[in-house]
Amino acid sequence: MAYIGIYPNKENVRIYGRDRVFEYLTGGKFTGSTFCKTCGVHVFSNIYGPPISIFDKLPAERKERALSVYYKNMAMQPLNLRAIEDVKLDTLRPLIKREDEGTDGYGLDP
Repeated sequence: MAYIGIYPNKENVRIYGRDRVFEYLTGGKFTGSTFCKTCGVHVFSNIYGPPISIFDKLPAERKERALSVYYKNMAMQPLNLRAIEDVKLDTLRPLIKREDEGTDGYGLDP
């Protein structure tokens, strides 16, 4: 029953019931995770991002790439696929791509 994240553009998403979630901000408060007030399920995230002025500190050769990633991230609306009404996960399983990026060299002891 783990979170299955999908990341469409905000312009393609309409969220109803924002008044029925609470938001939890962590760290730099660049992202807020929302949870259902009734059952506690993670429903979606709000992307706030760092202040745009932070990119002024980057060298010119890195700034353009960093800003393109920033604008792409700011345009997305992360959703928990499991929290979307009438979604049949079995029909989507062939389309779901699992990523284990960053796990090289890690393992669980038996």
